[in-house]
Amino acid sequence: MAKPKMNVKTDICTVNALLEQGHPRMVGQEDLRRVSSVASELASGSTILEMGPWLGFLSVELARHGDLHVVDNFVWTKDHARRVPGFIEIGDSFKPLFEDIMARTEGVPTVHESDFGDFEWDGPQIDLLVVDSPKNPKALFECLSSVIEALVPGARVLIKNGLNPKQHQMMGYIDRLIRLGLFDFDQDNDFQRCNIATLTVKAAPGARSGILSDALRSEPMSQESADPAPHFFAVVQMSQQVQTGQWSKAYETLEATAANPEMLRLWEELEVTLSSDVPPMELAIFSEIVKLHHDPSENLMSAEDDLRTPIGAARAFWINNAGQEWRARSIAPAVIAQASAFGYMDWPREIGNMLPGRDVLDVGCGSGLHGIGYLCLGANTFLGVDPSLRLDRDRVKNLAAKRREAFGWTPEQIAEQIEPWAVVPSILQDVENDRTFDLAVLNDCLSQSDDVDGLLAAVAKRLRAGGQIVLRHKNFYCWNGHRQAPKTIDAIDVNDPDQANLIDWKHLSWDAPEDHYTRRVLNRVRLDTLMQSVERYFDLDVVEEKPATAAIGHDRLTPEIMAQHPELSERDFLVQSLSCIATVK
Repeated sequence: MAKPKMNVKTDICTVNALLEQGHPRMVGQEDLRRVSSVASELASGSTILEMGPWLGFLSVELARHGDLHVVDNFVWTKDHARRVPGFIEIGDSFKPLFEDIMARTEGVPTVHESDFGDFEWDGPQIDLLVVDSPKNPKALFECLSSVIEALVPGARVLIKNGLNPKQHQMMGYIDRLIRLGLFDFDQDNDFQRCNIATLTVKAAPGARSGILSDALRSEPMSQESADPAPHFFAVVQMSQQVQTGQWSKAYETLEATAANPEMLRLWEELEVTLSSDVPPMELAIFSEIVKLHHDPSENLMSAEDDLRTPIGAARAFWINNAGQEWRARSIAPAVIAQASAFGYMDWPREIGNMLPGRDVLDVGCGSGLHGIGYLCLGANTFLGVDPSLRLDRDRVKNLAAKRREAFGWTPEQIAEQIEPWAVVPSILQDVENDRTFDLAVLNDCLSQSDDVDGLLAAVAKRLRAGGQIVLRHKNFYCWNGHRQAPKTIDAIDVNDPDQANLIDWKHLSWDAPEDHYTRRVLNRVRLDTLMQSVERYFDLDVVEEKPATAAIGHDRLTPEIMAQHPELSERDFLVQSLSCIATVK
């Protein structure tokens, strides 16, 4: 680098006029007090090195406590000119001005004019190092690398902006230096009052340079790499993990941090510094969980926690799985948000009081996405079983939009992210029965089973003592039991030949083709037959029959229709669905 021009003319009047306006500085009074406090602990004659003294505001104080050396390239920048306009041209040297200012104070330092990256220290061992406002890890590395081996064991290192949330990348570098054993973090650091990081040299000479280089790697340290860093460095670590898309690690870091409302304030400062590359919804969910973790008053489920909203579902997952060792690894905010958007939280909400702490088996689980809702409401584990499952396909029924579409993750990918969630593409009878459960969910699957009694027997075998089933069954013999169009009266199209075979209970007598849904999928099990099988293996706790309404055919039943099916009772025609809760015998 070419040396700056030395055309600055200073005199007593110029310097006095500058100082009379107040000594130009880039530090506050709390920073000055911190530096003074650390420097006052030095023994007489200690060597102090200040990197980046600018116009000597801290230098004046440091010179009172030891033999001061300063390092700078002394090039006047746009930032300098903004702070002190009209004294020096941008690009010129301010070394003469610095020296004249220091000559009018109690101490005159040894001046080293050099870029930090080119500086070579050839003086005595250093007792105190002050680094003024490096802006990123590389800048701090350049400052430290030239002098790190010359620091005495136990030397103090002060890094301006080392506790500044806006400089979270540099804070992350300091965090890694602490975790790798180069420094100890002084316990009296207080980021709320002063953003200077005060460190004590820990590593022995010879090992320090390697640590500086190792810590430059961009990825955050793992939680197992060393003793936990100070709590506010943990928040910085979280921000870096979020920035790099390491969501599980970020949640693990959060969970390992003790609740502290001040950390919530620090996170809010850091959050605004993250780049726009971070997915907004995932960031919003993470910030909500940070708030839950650090503010105990928020850590309760409330009426506002609507599982049909992504943030509400994620809140529920975090709150209801407190104490689960897999919680932080398995929260998968994007997957939970999508399951919520696709309508897979409604049914879990209906049975929510049966889920907490239970191992859940879902028979005929379809896509298995209800299992995410079960876990959000506190289920211990989830296993879904369905022979139609394709583990490598992500097309599912969007219950909210009432159409099939891509979910974004296959069952295999969901299982990789959410540890207690699993699905098996098989009928239950073919699944090994070495695993048992507290609750079995049969949500409209018995109407599609070739062996209802055998399926219920297989469920009973897999339930622990006191285990329960929750069953919901759509009645084939009701007005829209065919499950095709029309499903409501106002959807009738008299010109549709397909509907003509189904309307007003015609589906009961229509000789449907082999490949038609009503013949290929539905088994036509009667309500009484179904309940006889249930009672063979379970004691009934609750049974509810939902009657059809006028909108779904109740008023269209006539004596003539009933006469065509003498084997059926009025109940068979007019019960829309049946639900029950039962306990295994």
